[in-house]
Amino acid sequence: MVIALLAGVAVAVIAALLARRAAAAEAARAARRAVDEATAESAASREAARLEAAAHGRAMETAARAEVLEARTAADEALGRAEAAVERRGDALARAEAELTAQGDALDQRDAQVAAGQRELQSRRDRAQGIERDAERKGAGARSELETRAGITASELIVQLAKAWVDDARARAAAAVRAVDATAADPAHEREARRVMEISAARYQYHYLTERSMSPLM
Repeated sequence: MVIALLAGVAVAVIAALLARRAAAAEAARAARRAVDEATAESAASREAARLEAAAHGRAMETAARAEVLEARTAADEALGRAEAAVERRGDALARAEAELTAQGDALDQRDAQVAAGQRELQSRRDRAQGIERDAERKGAGARSELETRAGITASELIVQLAKAWVDDARARAAAAVRAVDATAADPAHEREARRVMEISAARYQYHYLTERSMSPLM
């Protein structure tokens, strides 16, 4: 009886222990499941955050790449414009340098022509001066020879010729005066003079022409 009671107690205790163990095992499994669910949820959250972060990063990277591409395109266009402007300026400078070179060459040619002209002019002047000196020497020699042959100097000859010309002019003037004096009493001259004066008086018809001014003409 006691043994049966003890056996019953032992069975009850064992059953209780088994029940507790089963409950503990179930609680452990539930806790494990909760932990697993939490871990899975946390992993899902982390994965979602990672995916969102990756998507955001990709979007930012795409935007950054687009900005970089736009900036590079703008820089390339600006560089192209700058290169074109530099090329145009280079062409303009090349043309200006060519024009300056051509002008310099033209100036050099003109300087050379002017220098050649000056040398030619100086040469002609030298030749002219030589010819003039030659002519002066020849003239002086010829004059000296003529003076020697004539037995009179040029100055003396000039004085004599001048005196002869003056004497001749005086003689012609005296002859003219004598001729005028000789013909002054000729009635034909008086008639001609009167006719000329009458013509002059007829042409000079001003109001202050008086009888007194006419009397010498009559």
